[in-house]
Amino acid sequence: MKYILSLVACCILCSSYAQQDGLSTEPNTGDTVITTTVTLADAPPIRDPADTLRNGKPKPHSLHERKYVTTDEIGGIFGFTGLSKGRYFFSYHSSNVWQINRYFYIGPGFGFEIGGKNSIKFDNGNKQNASIMMPLFMELRIVPGEKRIMPMISQKQGYTFYFAGKKPGVVGGAMSQTQIGFKLMMNKWASFNMSVGYRLQYLAIPAQFANQFGDLEPMPTDVKPAPLRKVYHYATIHVGFTY
Repeated sequence: MKYILSLVACCILCSSYAQQDGLSTEPNTGDTVITTTVTLADAPPIRDPADTLRNGKPKPHSLHERKYVTTDEIGGIFGFTGLSKGRYFFSYHSSNVWQINRYFYIGPGFGFEIGGKNSIKFDNGNKQNASIMMPLFMELRIVPGEKRIMPMISQKQGYTFYFAGKKPGVVGGAMSQTQIGFKLMMNKWASFNMSVGYRLQYLAIPAQFANQFGDLEPMPTDVKPAPLRKVYHYATIHVGFTY
């Protein structure tokens, strides 16, 4: 404390001597005044509280800034040739993809598809009116830009589980589905998507149950031949949202 008091006393004495000697802190006419301008660093913009997450981190300003997005789609798949002709399924797909660069997204997804009338048709003309398919897939999505309306390409590769009844129960096969469409940004948080495409679906059937699919007579249970492979071709149409 005594050092502070001594410093204050010195300042008062210096000021008194300066006034007695005719000195002044105010510039006189004709004096050169040197000024220094200090510019503060640009402060970060203040975000609206609505754009802040609960953990205090800022939300992305647009859907394109996010590294992880979810897409939900509904629609239908329709057979148009061979064993697929006349078959149709109501379809729901959901995928969760990560943005790996400005244009490409990749991630897993699943689907749930319920067959309508004549949803499966056999070689011998028999028909089954109820069936369920559950595809599991990896999706690669391409969106070439960040405008309000942009084209979109999606490729889904995976495996489909087909529930065919009590016997053989669950069968399945590989699937490949290509979709081409567009996305429309509704706001900075979500977009509307629409696409059409083509689905190639394989179905592997255990040979001992092939008679249910109109191919062979029942085989002895101790025989395990290679499963039969059927190929189905579908046109697809989907609408949905990315958020």
